[in-house]
Amino acid sequence: RDRYEVIIVGAGPAGLACAEVLAGKGLAVALVERRSIVGPKPCAGALSPLMPPDLVPPSARRFDAQLIELAGRPFRVPLTAPRFTVGRDVLGAYQLARIPNGSGVEMLLGTAVRLTDRHTLVTADGRVL
Repeated sequence: RDRYEVIIVGAGPAGLACAEVLAGKGLAVALVERRSIVGPKPCAGALSPLMPPDLVPPSARRFDAQLIELAGRPFRVPLTAPRFTVGRDVLGAYQLARIPNGSGVEMLLGTAVRLTDRHTLVTADGRVL
Protein backbone atom coordinates (compact mmCIF):
# COMPACT_ATOMS: atom_id res chain seq x y z
CA ARG A 1 0.00 0.00 0.00
CA ASP A 2 1.44 3.36 -0.96
CA ARG A 3 -1.27 5.68 0.34
CA TYR A 4 -1.16 6.60 3.98
CA GLU A 5 -2.95 9.15 6.06
CA VAL A 6 0.23 9.71 8.11
CA ILE A 7 3.89 9.02 7.38
CA ILE A 8 6.27 8.99 10.34
CA VAL A 9 10.00 9.20 9.61
CA GLY A 10 12.04 7.57 12.33
CA ALA A 11 11.16 4.59 14.54
CA GLY A 12 12.73 6.00 17.67
CA PRO A 13 10.77 6.35 20.92
CA ALA A 14 8.76 9.36 19.69
CA GLY A 15 7.98 7.83 16.28
CA LEU A 16 6.86 4.55 17.85
CA ALA A 17 4.68 6.33 20.41
CA CYS A 18 3.11 8.41 17.66
CA ALA A 19 2.43 5.29 15.55
CA GLU A 20 0.80 3.58 18.53
CA VAL A 21 -1.54 6.51 19.17
CA LEU A 22 -2.46 6.91 15.49
CA ALA A 23 -3.05 3.17 15.11
CA GLY A 24 -5.48 3.41 18.02
CA LYS A 25 -7.37 6.07 16.04
CA GLY A 26 -7.65 3.72 13.04
CA LEU A 27 -5.40 5.73 10.73
CA ALA A 28 -3.29 4.21 7.94
CA VAL A 29 0.30 4.89 9.02
CA ALA A 30 3.68 4.28 7.38
CA LEU A 31 6.54 4.17 9.89
CA VAL A 32 9.76 4.67 7.92
CA GLU A 33 13.10 3.74 9.53
CA ARG A 34 16.45 3.80 7.73
CA ARG A 35 17.88 1.04 9.91
CA SER A 36 16.82 -2.55 9.39
CA ILE A 37 16.03 -2.99 13.08
CA VAL A 38 14.31 -0.83 15.69
CA GLY A 39 15.98 0.17 18.91
CA PRO A 40 19.75 -0.16 19.18
CA LYS A 41 21.44 3.22 19.43
CA PRO A 42 24.24 4.51 21.60
CA CYS A 43 22.65 6.57 24.36
CA ALA A 44 22.51 6.76 28.14
CA GLY A 45 19.08 5.13 28.25
CA ALA A 46 17.54 7.64 30.64
CA LEU A 47 13.80 8.13 30.24
CA SER A 48 12.21 11.50 30.81
CA PRO A 49 10.50 11.87 34.18
CA LEU A 50 7.55 13.24 32.19
CA MET A 51 7.12 9.95 30.31
CA PRO A 52 3.73 8.35 31.05
CA PRO A 53 4.25 5.39 33.41
CA ASP A 54 2.57 2.92 31.04
CA LEU A 55 5.29 3.61 28.45
CA VAL A 56 8.09 2.58 30.83
CA PRO A 57 9.07 -1.06 30.20
CA PRO A 58 8.75 -3.28 33.28
CA SER A 59 12.45 -4.18 32.97
CA ALA A 60 13.58 -0.53 33.28
CA ARG A 61 15.88 0.24 36.20
CA ARG A 62 14.39 2.65 38.73
CA PHE A 63 16.45 5.27 40.56
CA ASP A 64 15.17 7.33 43.48
CA ALA A 65 18.46 9.11 44.16
CA GLN A 66 21.52 10.30 42.34
CA LEU A 67 24.96 9.47 43.69
CA ILE A 68 27.61 12.11 43.14
CA GLU A 69 31.15 12.56 44.37
CA LEU A 70 32.52 15.93 45.36
CA ALA A 71 36.13 16.40 46.47
CA GLY A 72 36.42 12.65 46.98
CA ARG A 73 33.32 12.41 49.19
CA PRO A 74 30.20 10.58 47.99
CA PHE A 75 26.79 12.23 48.37
CA ARG A 76 23.34 10.75 47.87
CA VAL A 77 20.88 13.28 46.46
CA PRO A 78 17.21 12.21 46.62
CA LEU A 79 15.27 12.87 43.40
CA THR A 80 11.92 14.64 43.43
CA ALA A 81 10.53 11.92 41.16
CA PRO A 82 11.89 8.49 40.24
CA ARG A 83 14.02 8.17 37.11
CA PHE A 84 14.28 5.12 34.87
CA THR A 85 16.94 3.81 32.53
CA VAL A 86 16.57 1.16 29.87
CA GLY A 87 18.51 0.07 26.78
CA ARG A 88 17.17 1.44 23.51
CA ASP A 89 16.86 -2.09 22.11
CA VAL A 90 14.61 -3.09 25.04
CA LEU A 91 12.60 0.11 24.78
CA GLY A 92 12.15 -0.33 21.01
CA ALA A 93 10.98 -3.94 21.38
CA TYR A 94 8.57 -2.93 24.17
CA GLN A 95 7.10 -0.12 22.09
CA LEU A 96 6.81 -2.29 18.97
CA ALA A 97 4.90 -4.91 20.95
CA ARG A 98 2.37 -2.22 21.91
CA ILE A 99 1.42 -1.71 18.23
CA PRO A 100 -0.95 -4.58 17.37
CA ASN A 101 -0.64 -6.50 14.11
CA GLY A 102 -3.27 -5.42 11.65
CA SER A 103 -3.55 -2.01 13.31
CA GLY A 104 -2.94 -0.06 10.11
CA VAL A 105 0.75 0.64 10.81
CA GLU A 106 3.11 -0.52 8.07
CA MET A 107 6.74 -0.73 9.15
CA LEU A 108 9.18 0.20 6.39
CA LEU A 109 12.49 -0.86 7.94
CA GLY A 110 15.75 -0.38 6.08
CA THR A 111 14.13 2.47 4.14
CA ALA A 112 15.95 5.77 3.90
CA VAL A 113 14.15 8.98 2.94
CA ARG A 114 15.57 10.90 0.00
CA LEU A 115 13.08 13.68 -0.59
CA THR A 116 9.94 14.95 1.02
CA ASP A 117 7.48 17.78 0.69
CA ARG A 118 4.13 18.41 2.32
CA HIS A 119 2.28 15.68 0.40
CA THR A 120 4.92 13.29 -0.94
CA LEU A 121 7.80 11.29 0.46
CA VAL A 122 10.34 9.58 -1.82
CA THR A 123 12.53 6.82 -0.40
CA ALA A 124 16.16 6.36 -1.36
CA ASP A 125 15.17 3.45 -3.63
CA GLY A 126 12.66 5.65 -5.50
CA ARG A 127 9.42 4.47 -3.90
CA VAL A 128 6.85 7.27 -3.67
CA LEU A 129 4.68 7.30 -0.56
